[in-house]
Amino acid sequence: MRASIRILDLEARAGIVGQLANGVGRCHLEPNEQRMTINLLTSVPEGLVMATDSMLSAQTFQIPLGFAVTNFEHANKLFELGTDACAAVMINGTGSIGATLVSQLIQSASKKVDARIANGAKPTHQDLIDIVASEVTPHYVTLIASTKLQQLNAHAANPATLAMVNQQRAQRGEPPLVAITLDEIGVANDPTSDPNAPIKVQVPNLSLIVASYNDNREASELKWPGSVTNAINLVPATLWWDGSGTSAVSRLIKGYDDKILEQMGASNPQGAQALAFVKANEARLQMPVAITVMPLQEAIYLTEFLGQVAAGFDHFRIGPPGVGGDLSVLTLTASCRTWIRRNILRSGLGKHYSGWSGVE
Repeated sequence: MRASIRILDLEARAGIVGQLANGVGRCHLEPNEQRMTINLLTSVPEGLVMATDSMLSAQTFQIPLGFAVTNFEHANKLFELGTDACAAVMINGTGSIGATLVSQLIQSASKKVDARIANGAKPTHQDLIDIVASEVTPHYVTLIASTKLQQLNAHAANPATLAMVNQQRAQRGEPPLVAITLDEIGVANDPTSDPNAPIKVQVPNLSLIVASYNDNREASELKWPGSVTNAINLVPATLWWDGSGTSAVSRLIKGYDDKILEQMGASNPQGAQALAFVKANEARLQMPVAITVMPLQEAIYLTEFLGQVAAGFDHFRIGPPGVGGDLSVLTLTASCRTWIRRNILRSGLGKHYSGWSGVE
């Protein structure tokens, strides 16, 4: 195990979501997201390959010089969904909601899937999404309510805050308040929250990638806060990636790093021109990958390779890594679920683990 520590800056980091579908690459920025992971999903005609790293970044420790992050390399981020269901879930983002581990919620959802199968019902992909969401969403509702209440209590006796709120209400033609209410507090990273709320709080981001193989391949990304669901196009073939480790994967597969180009484009006209030129010619920059005819075994090799690239990039760049540890890999096919590599508990005595490479 390797642990590292650093002083946190105050600027929000951005997560990158990328996808190469049928030879067409797409990538965009998710502002204000702190993601310390790599999720990979490769869809070929024979089935799906899912892979994650095992790096855990804990960002809540206070030291004499400020706040610090400590990294560990053996966190589980890839889980079975149901004992006999051909389904699985990957975690991206926070590992807990309040005091509840996300892995515990997935285990609870898995039991609900088992119960439905035991009653003779075969869960559809939408059923799996609904079951997972039913476990996670109530915890986010509770977390947001308590976070907003804490913020309300912190500002209740502050006349300057009340004056600021009433000034904004006056600009909207609304009557002044005699006291701040919960209605004046929004969630900055919740797309369903009021964007005009004068006071903002922020809660941890979480993405769960739910994949299944019933009659066909299906996958969806569930995002909180906001309980947003986005379908991932898998047919006829797709190479999809998400997380803080996507810089290396994007550079390799797409030929450029979206995050850097977006920052260049926002800072000066020449950067914007460069970004427009790259976007217009991205088909020539992409790495040719024949995923539409790729055998499942080759898809496993490719997915593991991309995981190693992401972990190696984070290992060798300056600063503590956010992606690394052993890779967990499984496949979903018409004959159901198969673990290729699994992060299991074991003794570390007398054995060296290579860490960043994802291979023992």
